[in-house]
Amino acid sequence: NAMIVKRSLAWFGVILLLLCPTVFAEMNDASLTLPIGDANPASAWMFTGQSYIYPLVENDSTWNAPSMMNVTFEPCARTDWHSHDGGQILIAVGGIGIHQVEGEPPELLTPGSVARVAPGVMHWHGAADAGWFQHIAIETNPDQTGFAMGESIEDDAYFAALDEAMAADASSAG
Repeated sequence: NAMIVKRSLAWFGVILLLLCPTVFAEMNDASLTLPIGDANPASAWMFTGQSYIYPLVENDSTWNAPSMMNVTFEPCARTDWHSHDGGQILIAVGGIGIHQVEGEPPELLTPGSVARVAPGVMHWHGAADAGWFQHIAIETNPDQTGFAMGESIEDDAYFAALDEAMAADASSAG
């Protein structure tokens, strides 16, 4: 019967979402270019919304390279205000994101955008509200691995920053 098939498919979707969030995430946005990875354990205490981590390069003494990871954000997911003792470089690779350095206007991040954050400077970043976002996070100055946490970005501040960044982007494009 058609009704039984529809109900079965709906339950299958719920089970798939619960058991395989990464698979579900990959099915949701074709603009994502890198693997999503696993649910980010830091999402619970320094993010609003869900993010995922896929390690690309680990900090090691052989190559003396900084840690690099792909971070994927679900729509509206974002970090809290934070700083990295060694600084951070973000390279947008998929979707549309937002980034703000303390005391500066927010900016949109689109594939190819690069945001450089100096050591010890507070900033936040995440996905726009219309879709998923990915960036490569590079922890610069690998011998300085500490970070500091600030306040959460509440919804009203997030949407105001997103509106400001989108307006600035539209005026610079036109």
